Amino acid sequence: MTTSDVAFLRKLAEIKRSGQFKISMEQLRRLDHIKQGQFTATITEEEEAMPPRFQTDIQDAEVFVAEGEPAMFECRVEPKHDLNLSVRWYRNEEELVSGGRMRITHEYGHVALHIFYTYPEDEGKYVCRATNE
Repeated sequence: MTTSDVAFLRKLAEIKRSGQFKISMEQLRRLDHIKQGQFTATITEEEEAMPPRFQTDIQDAEVFVAEGEPAMFECRVEPKHDLNLSVRWYRNEEELVSGGRMRITHEYGHVALHIFYTYPEDEGKYVCRATNE
């Protein structure tokens, strides 16, 4: 696409913004010429995926909440834009699923497990694991 083509497209955008939709046959031919233009793209090989790593230190901690109170566990994980990144939460080695009174979120590297209403059976060891297979 040439600089004159870009200038022409800008002019068309101005016409559209102003509400004047009259266009000459020459402008239509030029627009058709631009639509049929050839464009090239460079495709590079994908970089090898980095293994996930936690940005925040996850340390052993005891959390005490009264029955019926909420509990929240959070951490940060990289690479946050990896489409293959999978984050899972476990309680006593049993995988947890989001739903009901538990919500698991994973957005832009921020990972959280929110228990809206705790029961005595929620007691245990909670672990977050990240993979990108």
